[in-house]
Amino acid sequence: MHRTGNADSADARFWAQLSALGYPGFAHVSPSRARPRPDAMLLSVLAKPDVDSRVVEALPWLVCRYSGQMDLAWLVRQGKLQNLQNRLGFILEAAVKKAPELSEAVEELRRARMLQEATLGWDSMPASTREWMRTNRPPLAEHWNVLTKLGPDDLDAVA
Repeated sequence: MHRTGNADSADARFWAQLSALGYPGFAHVSPSRARPRPDAMLLSVLAKPDVDSRVVEALPWLVCRYSGQMDLAWLVRQGKLQNLQNRLGFILEAAVKKAPELSEAVEELRRARMLQEATLGWDSMPASTREWMRTNRPPLAEHWNVLTKLGPDDLDAVA
């Protein structure tokens, strides 16, 4: 994916929030005092131009674990208002198999799909990597016009 290590304040906040939500990958991080709303956190991560790849890799877990507690109508509306519908649609559709309640939200986002290419938290991706991603991304990422290697197969590890 992309950068890990040197955390900015947003990355550190996301680590603490994921820890508070019970994400095993950040169990070693002190949890944030306030437990975030999973839908709001998902949107915050997707809106950041550059995010620690470990946070992005946690998004399928977040969606599968908390899909029943998310305000999907709000999430879709906010995603569209912030032009995040491709990123959001990709993440939700990747989780539909394990969380079928997401299918209506995915359909609404599909109708609003944009032609503009997007990344999942790696807008500073070098041109050569962008070209490689275009060629090697999963079909679902290609459908949503998202440059990522993350795909439905990554959900097999989601508990």
